[in-house]
Amino acid sequence: MNIDVAPKKSASLIIIRKSFNSIEILMGKRNAFHKFMPNKIVFPGGKLDEIDIKISNKIKKLPEFKELLSFDVQLNKHLAHCFCALREAYEETGVIIGCENYNFLRDDANKLTKLSDYPSVNKIKLIARAITPPHSKIRFDNKFFLVNSKHITNYSSINSNELLGIDWYDLDKAMKLDIPPITKRILKLLKINIKISEEDNYKDISIPLYYTSKNKKKVKWLKR
Repeated sequence: MNIDVAPKKSASLIIIRKSFNSIEILMGKRNAFHKFMPNKIVFPGGKLDEIDIKISNKIKKLPEFKELLSFDVQLNKHLAHCFCALREAYEETGVIIGCENYNFLRDDANKLTKLSDYPSVNKIKLIARAITPPHSKIRFDNKFFLVNSKHITNYSSINSNELLGIDWYDLDKAMKLDIPPITKRILKLLKINIKISEEDNYKDISIPLYYTSKNKKKVKWLKR
């Protein structure tokens, strides 16, 4: 009897920018040594780590964060995944979002006592969730977050050996590249909502959950 592998929690960060009359996405090619989706062009992202939960719990204790929650009640629920997406994007591409540096990832992060010491997590919004089909040897329950490139505060290209050929890919052309099916579905979702995502008006974007049930691909629309 086949027993389904439990999906691991993970997150991806989709960074968009407007270039002339087109929309571009920051993506890279997964190294061939990866067991999961080798050589595929994807968004930066990865598995939820203990540090993401630790940082999430710390920032929730800051008085300023309670005020932030009054404007975005969903942020509290997804905060650890937000930090996961930010951290993975930084480690794989060198992108820093919404603050001067990522000192919160260092061992002496206990010295950080203000909300401004951390990335502007309110600029990063959940736009989709996807669960790898059952019977796959490696499975993820992944949350996709979206941020506009105008919130990038520093970008130093790095060689993480995780993603290769990191570059800005034209949205339409990216759909024709060697990308995973879920990445294509997310790109299509972005194209539909592109004006909304450009304006940071994420509250009007419905959140799809992509999953497989009885060997059929399904979509469930989640409330924000």
